[in-house]
Order: sequence, then structure tokens, then C-alpha cells
Amino acid sequence: MAVTHFRRRPNPRSFSLQDDGNIEVREQWFLQTDAETVDPLFFYGDPALPAVGVQHPENPWLRLKGVPSGTAIDKSLTAWNCDLVWTTKTLDPDYHEPDRYDDSLRATKRWSHRILEEPVAKAYVSDDGGSTFGGSPEPVASTAGEIYVPGLTKNRYLPVCTYTRNELSVPSAILSLPGAVNSDSITIDGLAVTAGQALIASVEVSEWKRFFTWSFRTVTYEIVLKPEGWDDVVLNQGLIIIKSGTPERAMLYDGLDVDSDERPLVQATEPVPLNSSSRNRDSYDTASPDYTNFTPHYRVFRHLTYTAFSAYAFS
Repeated sequence: MAVTHFRRRPNPRSFSLQDDGNIEVREQWFLQTDAETVDPLFFYGDPALPAVGVQHPENPWLRLKGVPSGTAIDKSLTAWNCDLVWTTKTLDPDYHEPDRYDDSLRATKRWSHRILEEPVAKAYVSDDGGSTFGGSPEPVASTAGEIYVPGLTKNRYLPVCTYTRNELSVPSAILSLPGAVNSDSITIDGLAVTAGQALIASVEVSEWKRFFTWSFRTVTYEIVLKPEGWDDVVLNQGLIIIKSGTPERAMLYDGLDVDSDERPLVQATEPVPLNSSSRNRDSYDTASPDYTNFTPHYRVFRHLTYTAFSAYAFS
């Protein structure tokens, strides 16, 4: 069975001005099939019939909004009068309605912020009451290099995108996405996001919905952005150093000895900053450039799951 004729009747035809300023046009179209139409679902997807959102064949400003009714006009059920509603309102490619399926690319994107309290590993330091600060961040420590325990904490205000769209197929793997970080560069709501910056904090999947012939679910992703990435950066510190390949207890010059020009070395009782060679500053001779230019080392730890977000077609 197929549609053999589908044409607009000259009458009846009417229009109405909507509250949003758009115009709706109601028309009656004649539909003829080559056999008895028992199941109305036959009309879904027939190539001779327009789909919702398709442009009017005679007026490029109109698109099909819906078909409120269809009435058989002969006993053989091969001839029908169909009421079609056209509208000047067009859907933006990014416009998304939770209960209507157009495609899996339309999405609603909302932004908010999440507060994250975290320790301060290093910061710009001032020793003149805040008039001037050092040119590069330093460990949160005393002027003698002793690490403050506990140290400073700060509030971070991380941007969060709530990304909602309708999807025809929701793979079970989506349930393991929370906690995943992007391993590739992506775009979210037009914002370029480099690898390692985006973390999916949660995924919400709705019940099954139906729109015409489509069955779909509404999926909401909560994506948190962190400009410096989600790897943990930790100051290299401890009570043990490696000197000439041998582990030793970290030693510090005793700054409390004021009776002699020679400051004795004493065992460190708190973890001290170490460089990339696993030595602390005071393990070098005070005349050595390695003592004067000692650079604390920071280790980067990765424990989250990295996965390609491009497969999820965010935009």
C-alpha cells in the first residue's frame, strides 16, 4: 500500500496570529492511497507525506507543525481529508524540547558554578606586608623553608555545564561515565575545552518517551571544567632523602644555634621539600649553587579515568 496522491485543497484554509508573534496556517489536504488503509500508523514515514518541521511546498516561510486530524471520506478507506497546521516558527538547530524528538544533536546548555575547597600547594609570597610579591609561586612555608601544617585552603569556583538532550539509544556504558575526564579536545556550548579539563560529575537518564514513531530518553550530563586539569599536583616532600644513591634521614641546619658561626645539622622532624633528585636544600653545602637555587619539585598523580568525549558529540 502506498500514497498515490497528496495535494492541498483550496478550501478550507485559515490563519491565526499567535501570542509569540508567529502565524499559524490551517489547511486541508486530500490524501489518496492505492489500497484500504486499516492501520493509521501506515502514514508514519511515507516518503510522499511531509514530516513535522518540513517546509511548505508552496511557501518557504511555513513549516509543518502537526496534523491534528484525518478523516476518511469514502467507505473503502482509500481517500482522506487531513487537517495540517503550518507555522512560521522555526526550530533553531540548538533548540531542544525534552518531550519532542528532532535529533540527538539538539541540546539545552545551562551554566552554574560548583565550590571546591582545596589545599594551597604553592602561592605568590610577600614579606613586606603585601606591597610586593615574588615572581613565581612558592610552597606555603616559613622564610626558613619549613612547611606550614596545616597549610592554606582556598575556594575554587568551577564552571558547570548542565547538558541535556534527547537520545534514541542510551548505551549501558553511559552509567560508568561519572568521574571520567576527557582525553581529547572538545567543544561545549561553543567553548573550546582542551584534553584533561572536563569531568563528567553525573549522568541522569529519564524514562522512555515517545514522539510520533520515535522512542527516546532525555539524558542530562553535568560537566565540570577545571582549567589546569584534574590531575593532582603534590609537593615532593618527606623525611627521607636520596644522597649518592643511598636513603638517608633529611637533615636541616639548626637555625637556633646562635653561639657559633657553624650551624650544626639536625634531623628533620617534619617533612621537608625535596627537589627532583630527592634531596632537600640543606643536604647541599651552603656555598653550592644547588643550595642557593634549590627548586622544590611537584609530582603529578593521575587516578581518574580518561576517555574520549568526542564519541558523545558534545558541541
